[in-house]
Amino acid sequence: MTLEHNYMFQERPFEGMFAIPPFLRIPRMFNLVECSEIINLCQNKFDFQEADLIDNRIDKKSRISTTRWVMRDPQTNFIFDRLNNTLEFANKSCFNFNLSGYLDVQFSEYESSKNKNKYDWHMDTLFTDSFSYYKTNVVGIALRKLSISVVLNQQDIDFVGGNFELFSYSIPPLNAGDAIIFPSFLHHRVTEVKKGTRYSLVTWVIGPKFV
Repeated sequence: MTLEHNYMFQERPFEGMFAIPPFLRIPRMFNLVECSEIINLCQNKFDFQEADLIDNRIDKKSRISTTRWVMRDPQTNFIFDRLNNTLEFANKSCFNFNLSGYLDVQFSEYESSKNKNKYDWHMDTLFTDSFSYYKTNVVGIALRKLSISVVLNQQDIDFVGGNFELFSYSIPPLNAGDAIIFPSFLHHRVTEVKKGTRYSLVTWVIGPKFV
């Protein structure tokens, strides 16, 4: 069964938490033309907002960026179809988590400015009993288990800084269109963007609590 946006499905039992390395890099998940199309679509179709922190224990100064929620429609179908196929492949080949579906997709913009756009060390997993406050129809007790981040433009050409880093692990440079998939409980960050604007897509795959 294909992993579909906001729909329930069952994967194999959890058995991959200690995979080495604990991340999967997907080169050119989107090609350069598609990356440009995604940036234009997201900027023109969806309203932006300051990045909302879903965990109020985190200092708001730790994340400075703007975000837009990407909704599925005929123009954006290719984004969700690619995510479906990529996330299903990644889970089956590397992580083998018991998953339920993924949350809405977030388009993020990290600008170089006096506000020092960045996202300090954090993890995406929130040990909570409900995802009811998210824009999702996946209901019940669940956790973020897998995170995916796709860089949409080219570091050192379109922007300077803005490195994606996983705590204690060396990450190969991410080129435009590259994705990185990793367990949501790993600490990671986006360093300060010093020049230009970094664009990315992010979503989180959820599933039952680890047992």
